Amino acid sequence: MIGLSVISLKGLKFYRNHLKPQRRELKILSQKDFKPMLWKNGAGHTTELIRLDHPTDPDMFSLRISIADVTTSGPFSVFKRIDRILFMLEGDGMVLEFEDDTKIRLDRPFNPIYFPGEAEVHSKLIGGPNKDLNVMYDRTVGEAKVDFILSKGIVEVGGMGQHFCFNWKNSLSVKEQVLPEQTLIVLDSGEKLQVKLPSDSILIVVTFTT
Repeated sequence: MIGLSVISLKGLKFYRNHLKPQRRELKILSQKDFKPMLWKNGAGHTTELIRLDHPTDPDMFSLRISIADVTTSGPFSVFKRIDRILFMLEGDGMVLEFEDDTKIRLDRPFNPIYFPGEAEVHSKLIGGPNKDLNVMYDRTVGEAKVDFILSKGIVEVGGMGQHFCFNWKNSLSVKEQVLPEQTLIVLDSGEKLQVKLPSDSILIVVTFTT
């Protein structure tokens, strides 16, 4: 004979309230959460949007996303084991001069370049000051990539890898909540989110996989 377990209404209510999967609260960082600081070489200022701790080195990071204010020509900071993704947000641009005499002109917004953090790089401003977004990650821990969403409407972001969604221009809406420009949304690996973008929006999506 097969025994049957009977769940009381009280037990069923407990199951519904405590044992069902809980939806994680969306992690949102605003400008008050960002951290202004000096560059590593002390030659300028940057604003750190987010920094992920390194699994073994407390003095380093796995991933760091920041916005640099480049007001003068000068050398870049050197970072061992770090790969860099750099693109201009606004300004006249600059020319990057590498130690092997390679020169790269960075004068179009949202046109990223990739180079190792160990490289000795000197920048020369083309005109006035620039704002640049830097994605830096430890290549021994993971890999990062950057995508840009410039279209109006509802888009789905997220999936495999951690995702960091930054609306550089204009507000956006998630779950009936309107977020002001320059807000960072953090999604864990596997999470997906529908984002509503108005016209003239610029959404920067950084994906970090380990």
